[in-house]
Amino acid sequence: MTPGHSLGMNQAAFYTFQRATGVRPNPQEFATRANAAINGAASSGPTSLIMHRTAGAYTTYFAVSDSAAKSKKGLELAQAYGARAKEVDELPEDVINAPHIVKLVFRSAEHGIDTQYGADPAEMARGLSQAMPDDSWVGFSVRRVKRFEAKRNRKYVDHRMGANLRHLSKTKAAVVFSVYVGAQSRSEAISLARDVPEMMTGFDVATRAVSVTHINKRAAGYFGTGVAAGALTMVANATFGNLPEPLLRIGWIITGALLLVGALGLIFGAPKRKMYSHLRRGFLPEPKRSPSVVRSPRKERTKWVRDSDGDQREKVYKEFSGDYPLRKDAFLFEPTVFAPAGNPHGSTLAGAITASDREVTPELAQANGPIIGKTVHGAPVPIPASSLRFSTMIFGEPGSGKSVTLQGLWSWLCKERVNPSGLRHYPGADSTLIAFETKGGGVEGYLSHSALHNDKAILVDALDYRTPAIDPFDYGDLPMREQSERMVSALQYAFEDGAIMGRSAESLRAVYPAALAAEHYQIAYEDWMGDEETHRMFASEHITVHDYAHGLLMGKTPEAFDAIMATLSTLADRYKRDGDLEAYDEIIEAVDDMSPLMQMTPSARRSFTEAPRNKIDVLRRMNYYMRPDRPTTNFETVLRKHHAVVINVGSSGDDRVIDDEQSKLLSGLLVYNLRSAIQRVCMNWEDQGRSVSVLCDEFSMLAGSNDDVMMWMRDQGRAYGLRMHFATQFPAQLSHNMRENVFGYHTVATYTMGSNTPSEVVAKELSDDVTGEEIRNLAKYHLLMVTNVEDEIQPPVTVEVHNFNEDVML
Repeated sequence: MTPGHSLGMNQAAFYTFQRATGVRPNPQEFATRANAAINGAASSGPTSLIMHRTAGAYTTYFAVSDSAAKSKKGLELAQAYGARAKEVDELPEDVINAPHIVKLVFRSAEHGIDTQYGADPAEMARGLSQAMPDDSWVGFSVRRVKRFEAKRNRKYVDHRMGANLRHLSKTKAAVVFSVYVGAQSRSEAISLARDVPEMMTGFDVATRAVSVTHINKRAAGYFGTGVAAGALTMVANATFGNLPEPLLRIGWIITGALLLVGALGLIFGAPKRKMYSHLRRGFLPEPKRSPSVVRSPRKERTKWVRDSDGDQREKVYKEFSGDYPLRKDAFLFEPTVFAPAGNPHGSTLAGAITASDREVTPELAQANGPIIGKTVHGAPVPIPASSLRFSTMIFGEPGSGKSVTLQGLWSWLCKERVNPSGLRHYPGADSTLIAFETKGGGVEGYLSHSALHNDKAILVDALDYRTPAIDPFDYGDLPMREQSERMVSALQYAFEDGAIMGRSAESLRAVYPAALAAEHYQIAYEDWMGDEETHRMFASEHITVHDYAHGLLMGKTPEAFDAIMATLSTLADRYKRDGDLEAYDEIIEAVDDMSPLMQMTPSARRSFTEAPRNKIDVLRRMNYYMRPDRPTTNFETVLRKHHAVVINVGSSGDDRVIDDEQSKLLSGLLVYNLRSAIQRVCMNWEDQGRSVSVLCDEFSMLAGSNDDVMMWMRDQGRAYGLRMHFATQFPAQLSHNMRENVFGYHTVATYTMGSNTPSEVVAKELSDDVTGEEIRNLAKYHLLMVTNVEDEIQPPVTVEVHNFNEDVML
């Protein structure tokens, strides 16, 4: 915030208030918070609450001293309103230069006993915004009550209403305030000023509106008295002859002094001039100190007295209400009498609705973990390291900032790998990092954050054959049949739900053992049992197991199918003759599995295998990733060596774009394979202080066609040291069971979502007091987060997320 104009030793800090979503404070909560905020501000220095009405807006300005701003009094008042506080530099010119200003002055005390408790905290703003003409304002100048003023007022009120009756001027929260109105015409200002008292619940004082003019009445009185004194001196001197020199001199000195004081007052002490001067410095004039002498109230009483003749008689002393205990333009009440005028929820003219500013709890603020941003008050907000062990899910519409937040977590993880803190629950050096980048744009961010901490990250770019590939079908040293079963299961997971079932699954389970045997034993380089044309189909260094599977599913000619099977059978016989019974059994078992297909006619076989053939054709078209001449590694190596790997299944650096179907398929295959590797490698990693962190900016790309893998990762993965940090756009992208699962993550956060349904779904899961409206109105790069500190759930907190790209100059 840029400080406002100086005011003596104080500086003005200005707050405006935006309507915010979330639970509104009830009247009792409003009273408590508003009283504390305004009373605290007044105790620290000049304080003004000004409501400004234009043709299209109703804006509240809360001006406080610099010390009150440091004590967060403006933010406290925002919490009383259930609103968001925004700091601004100064009051608008329309307020400072209002041509006509009036103030309220005391006329008489009434006998109302209305209180503010139970009243709608937004009603006054609602009525005031409708009553105010365009380009007008209503302001309250506040100061702390003096002890003698409180004492006088108590006597004054008790006399009127009785000592035992509660009154808003007798509480400890009461303040002294003055009321001013500015408008474009005198009639508008006076009319509005007359309406204001009727809107202040609990304000039981009759007032009148008095214009703030350029004439200082007291100065005018001095000046008039000076003129009279001069005239009297002249008349006296002429009437009585020449007055004695000393007396004449005294007369002229008094005359000159009165004229000088009056003239200076008229020139420099004009009330309106002072008003503008105060407004330019940021505040309305502070209510003046009460008169030194005030007559106390008394009840009616009688007394026996003696007259001049010595006779006794009863004398009646009439009741006297007492003098008003303050200056006529000052009033003593709780702030809740006038504070509702500033409630932005009272008028749609107060502007668009934004999200509530939810503060961080002391437990969360003090937790160890990566700082992801700060609250609107500037308090840093971490994701606790204890919570990161139980996974993180971030929702938000495209462009909201999910990817940048995940890159910030990646950066923290890289820093821990290079310079372990040794703190409890921190990942440390024995940490494997795997990031799935689904769009491609975040690759540079991940790699740059790794470089920032001198960590080495391996890039696996699906479209760039110069980078290594992670084999999605490497399940370790398994028998060929078990290997094929894993491959089929992976395909069932990665393709859409129901895409590989029944006949398709049966065909794939028959085909893949034979395809694996054909690829493993390189049958194209054996005695090929087909013609030259079919041999050319498979005699290439780029042929993969999926090409053989595609051929066996009638993706080539019937002659190609026959050639593969005949070559396998011939090869099996040769291994048997050579005494390699293990190879013979492996190949002949695969050939036997193909018997049902081999017995069909080519036409029937082609029809029977059409559905799975189309699926395998997608894999074949992904030869850019699975080509045999590409450097290849596997997840088992990545895990054992604690590598940091960025897997790009989105667009490549040379602007090539991977097909969406292929990107999702590859992601699903890789995550299925990752689970298998974790199960083999990472047993008891949690107990050993080792971990594997998986990050992905689009969770639905990894979830595949069923929930099995991701559910296992959430429910069983922690014992293996698995930590997941995911993001996705909308909960509807996940199945019902998967949604329930991810909402069980220990940290769930959301950026804004413009649609009603997803925002309502997320709001319901986050907390009872979060609404879909609040999520829809989150400011850009702000998120609402619910997390845990040492297994204790924390209330939602609004976070202005740090732009982690700035750390690496992206």
